[in-house]
Amino acid sequence: MSENLPHQNADFEFGWARIENRIEGCFSKYAQTIEFRFDDSKNVAVKISAGELEKEISIEKTQAENFLKNIISLGRKTEVRSQSGWTTVRYSKAEWRNLNFSEETTGIINASSNEWTIEEMKDYLPKIKDAKIAAEIKEMLAKGLHRRAIEIHLETEKFIRQNLSMTAKS
Repeated sequence: MSENLPHQNADFEFGWARIENRIEGCFSKYAQTIEFRFDDSKNVAVKISAGELEKEISIEKTQAENFLKNIISLGRKTEVRSQSGWTTVRYSKAEWRNLNFSEETTGIINASSNEWTIEEMKDYLPKIKDAKIAAEIKEMLAKGLHRRAIEIHLETEKFIRQNLSMTAKS
């Protein structure tokens, strides 16, 4: 259990979840964290930390539940790797307790990947001069890749962007 959840209560009457993502490269490092604190209200307290940003927001319970179900699903889905190596490594950790809306009410997911994202592979594909290598990459993309750390990280980034842009408009 994470010690960084200051608002969780000892008896876990209500659910909580925490998703941590890190990207580490040769000369850079970036981290983001989202903490969810459920109670008996219609909204969920969410604390977002990304780089220098730290913001607390409130979102609808169904939005939080759908997001967390998706993260758990991504973390449990069988990996299909590309075997592409990269100097950047993505780490993801998801931890949750008492999520009564999920089949898996309590759990932990730890994942890491140093592979290229699908977008990076698609962007680089036209630049590849070797037809055999290009064909291999197209074949990998066609079979459908799934790397837990990458998928959790991308979904978390999307969640952060959507919710911070919504709070900026309010």
